[in-house]
Amino acid sequence: MSEHGSIESTLELYFDALFEGDTDKVRRVFHQNAHLYSATGGEYVDIPLDDYVSLVAGRPSPESQGAARTGEVLDIDQSGPHSALAKVALTIGKRR
Repeated sequence: MSEHGSIESTLELYFDALFEGDTDKVRRVFHQNAHLYSATGGEYVDIPLDDYVSLVAGRPSPESQGAARTGEVLDIDQSGPHSALAKVALTIGKRR
């Protein structure tokens, strides 16, 4: 599998993890020291991985609620052998 293919597979696993509420899959996708950053609603948020896993575990999965899901990888820019930037579009239920 190409490096881009591996990155796409990892992104698909992340899409599945969020949709299914599968925290094991979330942990497989991210480095153990990862942080997720967001500016949703104009507020800057820094979420360590363990906190993010707790958020995913603490909500009903969109899959169990019958939510619709669409996701696609729009672009992958690999800047080196160990780093890349991916642009994706993921909609689960009413959240994009």
